[in-house]
Amino acid sequence: MIKNLKNGLSMVSSTDLDNWDLQLPRILFGYGCSVQASIKFFLFMVLIGRTPRLTCDNELFAFTNVEKDELTLHEMIQLIVEKLKLISNMHSFVLENVDQTQKRQHMSYVAWKGKQEFL
Repeated sequence: MIKNLKNGLSMVSSTDLDNWDLQLPRILFGYGCSVQASIKFFLFMVLIGRTPRLTCDNELFAFTNVEKDELTLHEMIQLIVEKLKLISNMHSFVLENVDQTQKRQHMSYVAWKGKQEFL
């Protein structure tokens, strides 16, 4: 993560080195919008429970969405139940992926430790 932050800061703040701290939220948002190798999901999605909404998404939504006046109570409950199922499934996948990543890291550590020679 530190390497990604350094790279992001060097790209964004190359012109204005004194204001690097103002660019940090954008870089962290970008980091959260990328698929993480260990969990195989967007970090933003795991923490917040939805995909990130970007400025371009808002403009696309305005062109493609047919607005409804209001949702009925039944439709609203159905949307909430579907969202809860999605989050529950996503979290179970994340836990499984983290477990697999930890096992791989443990196996590589054990293999590395076995190759060490102590004098």
